[in-house]
Parts: sequence; C-alpha cells; structure tokens
Amino acid sequence: MIYNASHIKQYKAGELIYSKYNTCTGLVLVAQGELRSFMSSLSGKEITLSKLFENDLCILSSSCFYQNLSYDINLQSIDNSSIIIIDGKLFKDLLDKNIYAQKFMLEITQSKLSEVMEVLEKVVFFSLEYRLSEHLIDQYYLKNALKFKVTHEAIANDLGSSREVISRVLT
Repeated sequence: MIYNASHIKQYKAGELIYSKYNTCTGLVLVAQGELRSFMSSLSGKEITLSKLFENDLCILSSSCFYQNLSYDINLQSIDNSSIIIIDGKLFKDLLDKNIYAQKFMLEITQSKLSEVMEVLEKVVFFSLEYRLSEHLIDQYYLKNALKFKVTHEAIANDLGSSREVISRVLT
C-alpha cells in the first residue's frame, strides 16, 4: 500500500525540495544524501533547524498532515540526494486508522521537536563564538576529517547569522 503510493526523486546539491510556496510534498524519507530543514526571513537570513541523513523522515515538511499546524519551512538537499516521497493523503489515512503508525510518528515528532528546541536554546542563550566552535567540531565528526570544504555562507545559514559576521569571528 505505502510502496505503491511512493515515488523516488533525485535532487542535486543545493536544490530546494520543499518551501512554504509548495503544496504538501508528502512524507519525505531520505534514501541517500543529506538534507537540511530551515527557516528564512524576508531579508534572506536563514537558520538550519535540523539536518537529515539516510533513513531520516522529515516531519517538518509534512505539516499538511496535521490540523492547525502551520509554519514556513524549507527543505534543501545538501548533497546529491535521493528521497522517497510517500503520498500525504494515504499516509494521513494510515495515521487515522493505525495506532502503531500514530505511535511511530509521535516518537519521530518528539525527537525532531527536541532537535529544534536545542537549536532555539543555542541561538537564544549561547554566544555565536560558542555555537561556531561547536558547529565546526560537529562537522569534524560528521565528515570524519580534519579538513573539509564549507563556505562562510553555509556556516552562517546553519547558525542563523550572516556571512560577514562569520568571517569576522573566524579571523
């Protein structure tokens, strides 16, 4: 049933998968690659809310499943990625009828909410210098390398800052 209502899509690095201007995408499952969910302001400033890796579900881009839940979220491919998109209506019907599916989504929702709250806590209560050093350490562990390529703009987007401020802090 879910298999028949799903399709695979390929995205290139940097390509936007979902934005506030899209209709409901469906439930996004990362088959390969890395995605980021983020919010952006009218001035173009961005902040990464969470990163998604292989086998992660993006519940933030599926707010159309839930009544009275609206927010402006974007989903972007960081690497060349393959995602499985499960039809939103079918998945909503499954959630309405299956307590195990509801429990599964509740657990994922709690986990992702925890990630977003951690981002909020850091932005509000920690200095940019601290967040930047923690971000670079996280990248070291994620990439498993002492050297990796990343732009000041990408770091700024992850941390909710500007490229100029990141450049100033790094020098």
